[in-house]
This record gives sequence, structure tokens and C-alpha cells, in this order.
Amino acid sequence: MWFFTGSLPAGLEEIAWPAIEDARLPLWTPDSAEARPDGGWPAIVYYHGTHGRPTIDLVRRATGGRDFVLVGMTYVQRGRFLQSEEGIAAELVQLTELKKVLVGKHQVDPARIHVAGFSKGGWFASLLLERDRSLAGGMVLGAGVFHSRQAPEVDRFDGAKQIYIGVGRRDGNYPQSLRALVHFRKLGAEVILEAWPRTGHAHPDKVPLGMAQWLRLQAHGSPDGGGRGLPPEASDWMARRSLEIRQIAKPVERWYAWKAFLEAPYVRVSPSGSEARLAREKLVKLEKKPLVEAEKRWEDELQAILRREMNDRYVTTLRRVRQRYRELSERAAGTMIGELARDDAERTAKLLGTAPPAAGRER
Repeated sequence: MWFFTGSLPAGLEEIAWPAIEDARLPLWTPDSAEARPDGGWPAIVYYHGTHGRPTIDLVRRATGGRDFVLVGMTYVQRGRFLQSEEGIAAELVQLTELKKVLVGKHQVDPARIHVAGFSKGGWFASLLLERDRSLAGGMVLGAGVFHSRQAPEVDRFDGAKQIYIGVGRRDGNYPQSLRALVHFRKLGAEVILEAWPRTGHAHPDKVPLGMAQWLRLQAHGSPDGGGRGLPPEASDWMARRSLEIRQIAKPVERWYAWKAFLEAPYVRVSPSGSEARLAREKLVKLEKKPLVEAEKRWEDELQAILRREMNDRYVTTLRRVRQRYRELSERAAGTMIGELARDDAERTAKLLGTAPPAAGRER
């Protein structure tokens, strides 16, 4: 985290923001040697977690300090976010004012402003994506979407909104991130979900591959999401990675590698689609092998339990899925699915340890 106690690194400055308790917001602009796109820079407005402070650390690492103007934003409502239409309206006013500053003083393209955040910031980013239709897209990290009977119905997006959802595979919010994937796709967004292996409710130690690729695509994209060009390095990465996967000896490991390859942002938006067709052909052949066929059956069962957990957070639901996760981890012991099911059993056990007793009626 940046602490502004002396001179600031080149490219980094502060924005005084007296409207929110005299907050000071870190702002990063790309190196002057980097060519500014026609129409202005794309930008990312990043929201910190509960009890945090304005920061751009994660997005600066993920972008390598290039391609985007970055700003760390804070909240009118401090502490835990209590969803109300009045509270959301107040935060939207501040975001609107910040966007004016970015466009007016920092050469930002108004059609290419994104929001992002982790934990509280991720939940809040999902709300902003629903409410502010001028946003190009955003990053929902370690979070999902709010679902309240009091919240207004959300209309489908007019154009393609680009959304990246990133979450630790061991994060208690993982099922709600899956729910966000379904929710935003129903609204017409182009959504990428990346589960960070062996990670709980925390930032990943290294910049995830999917996040880095998604950001590069947003930097090279057009404001309306159409005609998106691949970054120069994309074709080299796809060729190199497909060759690496073909050299994996174990069929199950190779199957998982091809599945991950298909989910890579570069592959999903490749104009030719040849890389994706190759991966799907390889998957079909591999799934005829007994070990892979068995692994796929375990995976289908795990996905069915996750879908049940996505529906609600009642105590009775968590108890039932925890037991099913435990049973699956025993039956699929020694497999990747067995390991994931064990992690899910532990994750739901932790949720039950903090769940309020009154939440127990099954929907």
C-alpha cells in the first residue's frame, strides 16, 4: 500500500477529495512515453475493502502500470456497506464527480471507464455496474451480487459490458461469485470468471493469468466492445501454451489444462476461433479415456452441489451441501475433484461457524 509521507514515485500523484472526509485518492497515469489511445486513456476506479483506505496496488500490479489511468476511490459510507437506495445514490454522485475529474484533467476516455474492487469493493463494484450504464465494465473480486427484495429490477445492458470476476477457490464468497457470473450474463454482459487456486478471501500472491489477459483486452478494445483487437503478445501465448498442453503426459492433467485454455480471455475472443476448436476437439477425445471419463463424472457431481449452494445461504442449505461435499471428497479421494470437494466442505463448515442461528429455514 502507498503511504504518502514524502515524494511520490513518478506517475503517481494524489487527488484531494474533500467531499468524503477530506480523502486523498492515489492516482496513476501511464508513462509519458506510452502512446495515448485516440479518445483518451481507459481508466479503472478501484474500491478498497472494509476498513481499508484508497489504494491502487492490485490494479497497478495487474496492469504493470501501463495502458490505464488508475485511481483508488473510497466511500461516503464507511465500514460495512448497508445496502439502501439512498446510500447507493450518494456513492454514485461521488463516482460521477470523479469521472468528470478524470475526463477533464487526466485525458480519460469517458466511454472506457471501469470500476473494480475487492471484498466490500467487489460487492460495491457489482452494484455500480448495474446502476451506472455509462461504465465500460469492471472487476468484481472476492465478491458477488446483492440480491434484495427491496432492490429495483435491473434491465439488460444496452451494449456489451465487459466484466471480470475473480475469486479465491477457497473463498466463502465463491458460490456468490458463480451467481454473479450467471446474473451478469443474463443481463447481456461478456463475463470472465477466474477461480484462483488454493486462495481464500485474499488477493492472489501473483497476478492471475486471466486477470492480466482481460485487462490487456480492455486496453486494446473499442468502447462499444465490438471489433476488439488482440494484444500483440496474444497469438504467441496461445501457440506456446497449446504446445505445452500437448506435451502433458497424464490424460487427466491434460484434460484440465485444455479446459483452462478454453477459458483464457485471449482464446475466448480470438477472431479465428481455431484455438478454441482445437481445444474442444482434444477434450472430446480425452473424455473417452476411462480416467478422464470418471473425473468428468465427479466434476459434474461437484457442479450440481455448487449450483444448490448458489441458490441461498440458509443454514439448512449449508449443512446439506457440506455433507454432500464430504461424501464426494471421500468417494473421489485421490482426484482433483476430491481435493476441491474437501476444500468446499471446509469452506461451508467455516460459514456455518459464523452463520446466525435465525437463518435456518429452507427456501
